[in-house]
Amino acid sequence: MKFVTKTLAVFLMMFGVAKAQLSDVAVTFTFDATPLVTNCWIEPALGGKLALAGSMNGWNSAGVDAFTAGASNMYSLTKTLKKKAVGDSVYNFKLTTFASSSAAVAWEGDPNRSLTLTPATEATLAHPLTVAWQGTVNNQCAPTANVEINFKVKMTAQRLTGAFVSATDIVAVAGDFNSWNSGLAGADTLKATLVPDEYAKKKRFTAHKLGVAQLGFKYIIRRTGVADATWEGGDNQTVTVPVNTTDTNGDTWLDFVSNKPCFDNLCSTDVRSVPATCYIELNALPAYYRLTDSASLPADVQTGTAGATSITGFFVNGPLAYKKGVAGDWATWGGAAGELGAITARQLKNDGMAGDVSATDSIFTISHDFPVGSPLKFTGKFSANGFDNEAGFGGDDAIVFPDAATCRVRTAFGLWGPNAKGKFGDDIVSATAPLAGPYDNYINITHAIIPGATVAPFYTSTAAVVRRGGDVDGIKTDVEQTSTEIPTAMTLGKAFPNPFNTASSFEYQLAADQKVSIKVYDLMGRVVATLVDGEVQAAGTYKATFNAEGLASGLYIYRLETGTTQLSGKMMIVK
Repeated sequence: MKFVTKTLAVFLMMFGVAKAQLSDVAVTFTFDATPLVTNCWIEPALGGKLALAGSMNGWNSAGVDAFTAGASNMYSLTKTLKKKAVGDSVYNFKLTTFASSSAAVAWEGDPNRSLTLTPATEATLAHPLTVAWQGTVNNQCAPTANVEINFKVKMTAQRLTGAFVSATDIVAVAGDFNSWNSGLAGADTLKATLVPDEYAKKKRFTAHKLGVAQLGFKYIIRRTGVADATWEGGDNQTVTVPVNTTDTNGDTWLDFVSNKPCFDNLCSTDVRSVPATCYIELNALPAYYRLTDSASLPADVQTGTAGATSITGFFVNGPLAYKKGVAGDWATWGGAAGELGAITARQLKNDGMAGDVSATDSIFTISHDFPVGSPLKFTGKFSANGFDNEAGFGGDDAIVFPDAATCRVRTAFGLWGPNAKGKFGDDIVSATAPLAGPYDNYINITHAIIPGATVAPFYTSTAAVVRRGGDVDGIKTDVEQTSTEIPTAMTLGKAFPNPFNTASSFEYQLAADQKVSIKVYDLMGRVVATLVDGEVQAAGTYKATFNAEGLASGLYIYRLETGTTQLSGKMMIVK
C-alpha cells in the first residue's frame, strides 16, 4: 500500500558555547506513525512502541530510546547527542517497532538514515528530513475478543524434589499484565484444583488479540520464610489464544487454558518416581578409530592443548557427572592434578566390576545413584584423558534415563544430543551451517519423524558406531552397526548380490561384545581384503559391504572370526 510521506523534523539546540566548538545537542525526532499503527506494527494498548536505534545508542535493539505517542499517531523523541570534536559529526540510525511488549523488534530496511551535525554559532539549527518508513508495511492486525485465560500449571516435579511444599508454599503467575508481581505477596496466586499437584487461576483480558503471542509471564514459587521468589528459568512464556477459541460456559468470555503445563518445563514424566541405580555406557570406539586414523585426537577446544596421542582413560564432565544425589558441575578441563583427568569419581570404568559388563571390550561405564525426584535428563560431555576433545563448545550429550529401579543407557564418544527436536548429531554447528565433526566418520545416525507429533520432540534417532576410513589395502570397505538389539546367537548371513561385479554385502550378528576379525580370502588362502581387524564390537547386528574393484573374477571366501568361533561364506566375482 502507498504511504503519505511525512516529515522527520530535527531541531538542534546549542547552549552558550564558544565559536567553532560543538556542544552536546538536544535533537527532537518526530514521525507520523499512522501506517504502523493502523497495520498493527505498533499497538499502544499492548505496550507496542516506536524506537530509535543507531550509532548514538550502540544500535540498541531493546527499544531503550522509545518515542512518545502524541495526537493523531504523531510520535516524538528528544535525544541528547554527545559533544563531538570540531568538524562534521555524522550519526547513522534506523527506526524500529515493537508491536507489543512481548513482540520481537522490527527494523527498517536499508539504507541507514543519517544525521549530520555541523559546528555553528547560531543558537538554533533546523534540518528537516522528509522520510517514510523504509520497507513494506503489511497488515499484521488480528481480531480481538474478551478472553478469560486459565493459567494452569503442574507442580509434581517441584514437590518430588522438595522445591515446593503444598501445605506452606504458594505458586503465582507474574507477567507484564501485573507488573511482574514478585514483590506483591499473594498477587495472582494460583489455587489447587481437584487434579493432584495442579494449580490454576483465571484472569480476564478485554480486547485481547487472537492468534498472536503476547502476555509475557513466568510462574513463581513463594516459600514460607524465604524473602525472594523462585522464578522459572529460561525465556519468558507467552500466551497465544487461537482465533477459533470458543465461549465454553456461555459467560460471553472466550475460554482458554495457557499452554504452559509444568513449572519450569519439568513435568512428572521428567523426574524420578522411584530410587534407582543407573549406568551410562560409553562406546569409546570412535575415539580409538580417530586416534588410529589420525595419530592424535582433536586438540582441547577450551585450552588449545595439543591432541592426545594415546588414551589413558575416559571421563565425564558437567551434570552428567551426577553422583550420590548431587548434580555434577563443570570441572576444569585438563589432565593435570585438580583438573578433570585427575578426578577419579568422574572416570568411567572398564574393569568388569561395579556395573561394567566386561573388562575386555571398548564400553566404559559409570554408575549413578538417583533418589526420588531427581531429573531423568542430564547434559554434559565426555573426555579422553580429561581434555575437551569430544566436541566443540556447546556440543553436549543429553542422556535420558528410564524411570526404573535399574537402567542402562548407552551413548558413543562424539555423539551429541538429542536436541529439543529429538535428533542426535555428530557435526559441529557453526554460525552458518553444520561442519563435519571429528568423529562423524565413525557414527551412523538415522532419524525418523514421530507421526502426529505436534510438540517437541518431533523425531527419534538411532546411532550406531561404524568403521569407516583407515583402510590401508586400497580396497574400500564399509561396516556399520544396523541394530543394537542383542541377538541370541552369533550368525553370518549370505552375501547379496551374489554373484556380483563390483560390490556385495552381508550381515552378521554378535550375541556379546567381543573382538572381531572379518577377512576375505582367495582360493589360494591369501588375504585380499580386511574388513574388520581385531576390533572390539558391541553386541548387535552389523552390515559389511565389500568392494571388489581391482580383483579378478573367481570364487572368494569371507570369514568372521572371534576368540572362540569361525563362520564362513562364499561369494563369486564376475567381471
